[in-house]
Amino acid sequence: MSWAGAALARSGATTLEPNRAWTEVADLDACLVLHDALCPLTPAAFIADLVERAAESGAVVVGVQPVTDTIKAVDDGQVVETMDRLALWEVVSPLVLPAPVVRSCEDWPATRSLARMFADLATAFAVRMVEAPAAARRVDDESALRLHEAYAQVSGPL
Repeated sequence: MSWAGAALARSGATTLEPNRAWTEVADLDACLVLHDALCPLTPAAFIADLVERAAESGAVVVGVQPVTDTIKAVDDGQVVETMDRLALWEVVSPLVLPAPVVRSCEDWPATRSLARMFADLATAFAVRMVEAPAAARRVDDESALRLHEAYAQVSGPL
């Protein structure tokens, strides 16, 4: 369990495994927080803020960070454009579904990708993106781990 997951469990939130029947999840009549375990340092306060935003607005809410990579558009194998990074966001964690959205869904999402889930949900529901703190960055390779270590040295313990 990640640091954020442990903090949520201590807060009294109900933790669920994806093998739980969807009808049981919907019957909880609560926001559903989907957390990416590769975002282990996502601050619990940020997750709680997104839960509050989803509950108040009725919108699906997701944590995002600005894209820092150079993204190229390709057509027929040829680079045709460098995309404007200011218009691009990377989905991190969490993805929060308000209770009415959970009740209207028939089953668990067909994908485990939070970005894909968010895109799919955006076709049917109101959605909001909220910029996540630097600590919420995905740790999916050694360079990301080193970045988190450097962040911790500068900002102190999380």
